Amino acid sequence: MIEERCNHMIVYIQLNSGCTNELQAQQFNQNNEIKEYKGNNSNNMTNITMSPVPMWNDAYSLSENTIHHTTMSNGTMMSNSMMGQSLKSQSAKQVLDIPLLKSVSNTEMDTVPKYMKGRLTSLNVNVVIDGINIALENKYEILRKPRNLLKKKDQDMYNTWKIQQNNVGQGQYFVTADDISRFGETKVDKTTLNIIPILRHLKRLKESRTGGFVYYLPY
Repeated sequence: MIEERCNHMIVYIQLNSGCTNELQAQQFNQNNEIKEYKGNNSNNMTNITMSPVPMWNDAYSLSENTIHHTTMSNGTMMSNSMMGQSLKSQSAKQVLDIPLLKSVSNTEMDTVPKYMKGRLTSLNVNVVIDGINIALENKYEILRKPRNLLKKKDQDMYNTWKIQQNNVGQGQYFVTADDISRFGETKVDKTTLNIIPILRHLKRLKESRTGGFVYYLPY
């Protein structure tokens, strides 16, 4: 009887050692498929194979091997922590949901009256569109930040935009000629002003004239 109980304890300890690794594996990655199979050794220990980790063994170290990596489409390896930061950045942009202007095609330019476009091409128009989009992105990136964390020059712009927002209406995205010149690296000259009516005609922009200012509102 004593000999049978001792043998039972030995077998239990051996199997329990294998179960410990199995429990760690299941807790560490519950969403991965766990495949169990009996090995060819004499003790019929349980080996666990998981994906994406190719093999778990008794030498597995939680502190050294818990960082998973994902191969990106360009071949770059990105850890879970890096992916989390990337997703967080993407989600921040999605929260802003800035209505950027779409580029103008040659077909659309053909619909613009000759007196309005003159010798302007879609290339000329898209340069201005790019400048407006850059201005929108930079402006609302600043407005998204807490005011007390901004630099002095950004705080001044922040205050000006808040006043202008009251004129345009809450929740309405807009830029001014100053915003386009400051952020979009596009000089608001006579050519640019001639392109604005084309953007209105193609339903890329709307204009709002309030308090002596002209505001450009994306559709």
